[in-house]
Amino acid sequence: MGQLDRYTIEHLGLDGKILMSSAARETLRVIRQVYPGVRQPVIFAGTGNNGGDGVALAYYAQQDGMSPLLVLCHPEIENPPRLSEDSAYYYRIVERAYVNVQLLSNPALAPDLVRSSQCDLVVDALFGTGLDRELGDYYQSLIQRLNFVEQPLLSVDCPSGLNCTTGQVMGAAVEADLTVTMGFPKRGFFHPRAGRYLGDLHVVRLGFAPPSEAAVEPDAHAWPNAFWEPLRGPRAADTHKGDYGKLLIVAGHRRYSGAPRLAAAAAVRSGAGLVRLVVPEEAYPLMGDNAAVMVDAHPGDGRGGFNAQPSRELLEYLAWADALVIGPGLSDAPGAIALTERLLAERDLPVLLDADGLRALPVETAGHEWPLVLTPHVGELARLVNLGTEQVLDRWFSVCTDAAARLDAFLLAKCNQCMLTTPEGAMLFPQHGHPALATGGTGDVLSGILGALLARHHALAQPPADSGPVNAGHHRLKLAEIIVTAVNIHAHAARLGVAQFGAESLSPVDLVNQLPAALAEMSALCC
Repeated sequence: MGQLDRYTIEHLGLDGKILMSSAARETLRVIRQVYPGVRQPVIFAGTGNNGGDGVALAYYAQQDGMSPLLVLCHPEIENPPRLSEDSAYYYRIVERAYVNVQLLSNPALAPDLVRSSQCDLVVDALFGTGLDRELGDYYQSLIQRLNFVEQPLLSVDCPSGLNCTTGQVMGAAVEADLTVTMGFPKRGFFHPRAGRYLGDLHVVRLGFAPPSEAAVEPDAHAWPNAFWEPLRGPRAADTHKGDYGKLLIVAGHRRYSGAPRLAAAAAVRSGAGLVRLVVPEEAYPLMGDNAAVMVDAHPGDGRGGFNAQPSRELLEYLAWADALVIGPGLSDAPGAIALTERLLAERDLPVLLDADGLRALPVETAGHEWPLVLTPHVGELARLVNLGTEQVLDRWFSVCTDAAARLDAFLLAKCNQCMLTTPEGAMLFPQHGHPALATGGTGDVLSGILGALLARHHALAQPPADSGPVNAGHHRLKLAEIIVTAVNIHAHAARLGVAQFGAESLSPVDLVNQLPAALAEMSALCC
């Protein structure tokens, strides 16, 4: 955004004052749309350009019939205040328009200003997207007080205190109910910790140059509406089950019988042509509750898990399958890990590695036609990269991109905001998840959804027998779309389930049962 801002000013003739005016007008439009009854907003503005957006907003709010209070904030605020050039331009206009202005050097007085003004909306315009340093005591104290106001809290461009590049909180950050950001979402907004500060995100366009014109190439992309094309229309009349993929799931342990059943059920509900579930023989009697799933017993280790040596039947199933899911409920037993390593060495099809299946890494991952798909949650990712959970979150973007490159894999880091990182270093953000997904088994449902789509893609992508092998690069773009699509289906099913059962009561079984409706609704939206 910094590059786009500079290019727009230098090459398109839109100077900073025009962009500041547009930002203020667009923010006012969102206020009118979301909070139509607002009459007396209190706008807390810093002395830099983000504060200038707040100063301009105060003027336009008054012109729109409101009675705003503009509060200029700095620990050593002067009268007249020292502001950035563009902000000072609008401050002179504010003075001539007789907008009510207060200068605030003591953050303890902020709540009194809000109360005494009969405020019905608090606006945060303290810091913008360029903040990359720890805030001083004054601003931390002010932000902490703003977070306790009773009125709705709106942030302009970025919740003050949030680093928009890394997603880290720089000492303290505004917990906004709504954020109005300019041009494009910022990468830091998609950090797992950032959601509590953003509130509802509204993106407004201000006339910035297109990224391609400015030669700006983002390394991160939001893709909340991705929906893989084969899912969008009706099935052809002359198809058969083999056209929709044969999925093999190797999963389970005597103690963890639910995870493989959830993954298999989700795969069936997501349209897989055939689903075969292979479990340890001691878990086999627990698997007979879904007539649509073929279930096979594999020799066990005598303790409820898998024997390390793959059976002849399992290797035949591997040759039969279009995609392989390994991991749900697998356990950390040595036999299961050794079996996973052997299957990974034999693979020539898409493989999704989840849960305890990730314990088999690192293995040799390069040189295969199909790169691995890894789906760790934050704790599993921490184990995979040999860091603590907090260290992983502190270095979230770099940890994920480095791991994907090192393992030559598509790495889907699962959390409230999933992130897909590709071996080439791209970052893709699907839909936000839902807090109701914070319960055991929902990750197994995602494995089943994604496994079904991978199997279908493999069935569709097979070249004619005389055309020779297809290299790995041929599949990578489609794999990224498929993985993001699976997350979007999962998230949409969760929202449908919450509407029916509530956030506290949604179970992974409920989630599976919402998949048909989620697929149907998403297909209708895309067509």
